[in-house]
Amino acid sequence: IDLVFLVGACADPYSMKAVRSGMGACFKQRIIISDRDFAVSELRSRNMPIYAAALFDDSVSISDILLKNCAVAIGNEGAGLSDEMLAACDTKIIIPMKEGNESLNASAAAAIIMWEMSKQ
Repeated sequence: IDLVFLVGACADPYSMKAVRSGMGACFKQRIIISDRDFAVSELRSRNMPIYAAALFDDSVSISDILLKNCAVAIGNEGAGLSDEMLAACDTKIIIPMKEGNESLNASAAAAIIMWEMSKQ
């Protein structure tokens, strides 16, 4: 992971609780707090595909898509990604799960997606 964009209403990555639970990773990772348009523009200028982690019928499994040199947008548990962010993304992706399991929380989904990225 080269860069993290925090867009919209996100937790403060430098709050005491976030620093402690992240074991100080925020001090070793480039983090940019910005708006959606700036983040999308920066990623497009780097020719990076942007994937939306979202549960839709046309979503593609993370095991069926190349996750190298890309960006992944992950929404919050309550509202997910905004319609505008979904529209800015190239493809929607999902984490394959057993039937009957609805979804994961945002941090669990992010961890699994980043693990899949590191495998590729």
